[in-house]
Amino acid sequence: MMNCLAARAALLADPHAQDAALLQHLSDCPACRTAAAAVAREDALLRSALHVSVPEQLTERILLQTELARGSSLSLYRLWQRLAGLVQGAPGALAVALSLLVAIGIWVAQPAQEESLNWGEVALAHVIGEPSAVHSTDTLPPSALAAALAAHGLTLTGDVGVIRVVSPCPVPGGRGSHIVIETHEFGRVTLILPPVGKRTSPGEARGEGLVARMVEIGGVGFGIVTTDADQLPALANLLAKRIVSA
Repeated sequence: MMNCLAARAALLADPHAQDAALLQHLSDCPACRTAAAAVAREDALLRSALHVSVPEQLTERILLQTELARGSSLSLYRLWQRLAGLVQGAPGALAVALSLLVAIGIWVAQPAQEESLNWGEVALAHVIGEPSAVHSTDTLPPSALAAALAAHGLTLTGDVGVIRVVSPCPVPGGRGSHIVIETHEFGRVTLILPPVGKRTSPGEARGEGLVARMVEIGGVGFGIVTTDADQLPALANLLAKRIVSA
């Protein structure tokens, strides 16, 4: 027959245990029934604290900002993405262990000077990390894009297509802008703008069937991400005609 010490150890190991010996002991022992109820309440409280809603793509945004700020490469960012997926699907103790692994990996990444960053990788990482933005079906007024450009001293002078996304995003050095446009000539493209007043270094990156390149338009470095490298020069030329210095 199970004693009180063994019963309470079993409850602490699994508050919802259905072992026959444990259930029999609880039916005979009022003190352990009280202890079982207390353990169950604490377990429920802990679970409710862990099950909270978070903004879409929160994991990717946190990892992106941390790793790019510390100079991690795009390949390391992709590794953290895979680890984050494991964390989200893992049960309790394993999720904690994997979370620690991700955190340790981030903090041991060697820091780098911002001027050495490949801003093409910065732009590409945003598109890979936020697929919902690429496929957005929202339609925003041109004024939403015009406002984002105005912060950089730029003016929108013509039709660039259907504006799907204009949102702030974390980038090295502060907050930039993530823009998705469905152009009439070149299909969907993503633009990543740096923080206001930030000078970006040139750069290009490829991956996941995408190509990203830094292009200067009106004195501001734009990260342009598209599926076709051959169309980038013509796309940059079009943007340079429709977006000019104020």
